[in-house]
Amino acid sequence: MTALPQTHFSPCLDPPGKPEVTDVTRSSVSLCWTVPFNDGGSKIVGYVVERKVYSTDEWDDNRWLKCNYTTITENYFTVANLGEGETYEYRIIAKNASGVHSAPSESSGPVTCKDEYCTSVSSDILCSILFTTSLVSLCVLYFICSVCYLSCSFAQFLN
Repeated sequence: MTALPQTHFSPCLDPPGKPEVTDVTRSSVSLCWTVPFNDGGSKIVGYVVERKVYSTDEWDDNRWLKCNYTTITENYFTVANLGEGETYEYRIIAKNASGVHSAPSESSGPVTCKDEYCTSVSSDILCSILFTTSLVSLCVLYFICSVCYLSCSFAQFLN
């Protein structure tokens, strides 16, 4: 995995928007981003997604690594084959039809690979409680709506 050389960036081609995380699993992260405001005079033809191991150390020597080896033409991508529990940050680079690369987007910030759904016994219990609470709330809401409906129907009947 290699990073793009810094010398190919153009000040005329705006960077894409900050990548937003749309899904996380134990081995993948799905991202989306906004297209660059200024395309540098040529249509945007693709994007490069890069990642690096997240570190709070400003002197870290982690390098940005390319995540895709085929052209990404849409403004979303899923990075796969990541390590469970690993924390990465992501950035996006745009490329226009003239072959010019933008500066990198703002970093996504730290994203840890883990299943967002119930995976442990304690979280299973928590999810069961939340589901039961939601079910009870729905039943109460249904009862209130039914009473209101009956009241309105009865009032119309009397008129």
